[in-house]
Amino acid sequence: MITVIGHRANTPRWIKRLISEGAHGVEIDFYCRNGMLYASHLSVIGRARLLRERIAALLTSLHILGPYPVEELVAALPPRTPLMLDLKSGLEPSCIDRLYKIGRRYPTYISVRDYSLSPLLAEKGLYVLLSMDHRPIGILDELRVTSAVGVSVNKKYADERLVKLLHDNNYVVAIWTINSFDEAVQAKKLGVDMVVTDYPRLVNKALEELQR
Repeated sequence: MITVIGHRANTPRWIKRLISEGAHGVEIDFYCRNGMLYASHLSVIGRARLLRERIAALLTSLHILGPYPVEELVAALPPRTPLMLDLKSGLEPSCIDRLYKIGRRYPTYISVRDYSLSPLLAEKGLYVLLSMDHRPIGILDELRVTSAVGVSVNKKYADERLVKLLHDNNYVVAIWTINSFDEAVQAKKLGVDMVVTDYPRLVNKALEELQR
């Protein structure tokens, strides 16, 4: 079964909407500041903001909205709801402790672009995914060195060969961002473990039709 993860769930309203549309879990972009975990409305360089992100940035600048503490966002979720927390900054020791506490209540995967942070998180028993917006080279060596449990990879670089290689070595495969019926069908055919999407209802419909 593929776990459907709602994308960029950085506000209570968006978490509620994604869950209501059938997401099994949610992804939250976050950063660490002064020992606290905050949901991030910052745009990643190289990709356009969603409309809701542009609105959130405006409201934040007017001191009307957020940023929300991550613990506040996840507190409303039922226990054992899958979480993917996408790290957008460096880490402080106290932030790692906070992530550990979240991980005790929810199945939590920390997605990192700075792979040097992976061993620090893994030492705490946290599940780390190496985030990849490129075609991986020597990925098995990278996973072993960093103690990560798998990858979160751009859909453009996920193919049968990569998924089989990782699964044969007991690693988790998540892909993003799956936002069309055809992309959901392809994800199912690849046999990935998790898909990240802005449209959980659409993805679930595609997966259900494939099971008929």
